[in-house]
Amino acid sequence: MLNVVSIIIGIVGTLFGILTTLKGFKDKSNFEEKKKDEKFNAICIDLEYIKSSIDENTENLDNISESIVESNIKIARIDERLNEATKRIDKLEREKV
Repeated sequence: MLNVVSIIIGIVGTLFGILTTLKGFKDKSNFEEKKKDEKFNAICIDLEYIKSSIDENTENLDNISESIVESNIKIARIDERLNEATKRIDKLEREKV
């Protein structure tokens, strides 16, 4: 009878140890999963920041491109007026001589 009780206590102790170990693994797995989720969320936030920065830079580049086009148009007009003024000056110089 004492042997049977010892065996039952041993089996119950072993099962309790196994269950405790499994629970520990599960808790560790949950902890690791939580850490992975936190890292994933941090990465998503970083990606959103990068996307907004890229969108802002794209808008800035569009504004710069428009400004460059306007500047090129103004330079072309100035160059055209300069050529006309040069021709008039040359014509006046020839008439003087």
